Amino acid sequence: MLDISQPQRKIIVSYPRKLARNHVITGSNQLWEMDIKYGYIEGEDRFFFVLSLIDVYDRSIIDYHIGVHCIGYDAGQLVQRALFKCQQFNNEKKPVIRTDNGSQFISIAFQAACETLKVEHERIPPRTPNMNAHIESFH
Repeated sequence: MLDISQPQRKIIVSYPRKLARNHVITGSNQLWEMDIKYGYIEGEDRFFFVLSLIDVYDRSIIDYHIGVHCIGYDAGQLVQRALFKCQQFNNEKKPVIRTDNGSQFISIAFQAACETLKVEHERIPPRTPNMNAHIESFH
């Protein structure tokens, strides 16, 4: 054996991944789902993004972000605005945020925002859009 291969890099996960679980929803502001939809701008040869946040209880869109980019920072700002808008920012029991495994939602910036805002973030398993059905249906 030549022994020329390098040891594998160890991945350090600072933010624990919480898998989505079934919730009994009895009122507003208990479970929010968030997802991204994008479209193509023909004349400008680029994409636009719509990041939406829906309340599962009454299926209302709480807030959204529209722009030519959508990164983890934008998702964190959307959650913060939604908490203020729904008067949940100072509540001890905040809504659970459910997302898929998009790059925005697994980013360090979004994870830091969730920790700072003290909201629980849970992600659905890959290839299970039915677990995020409300926001998927809206888009």
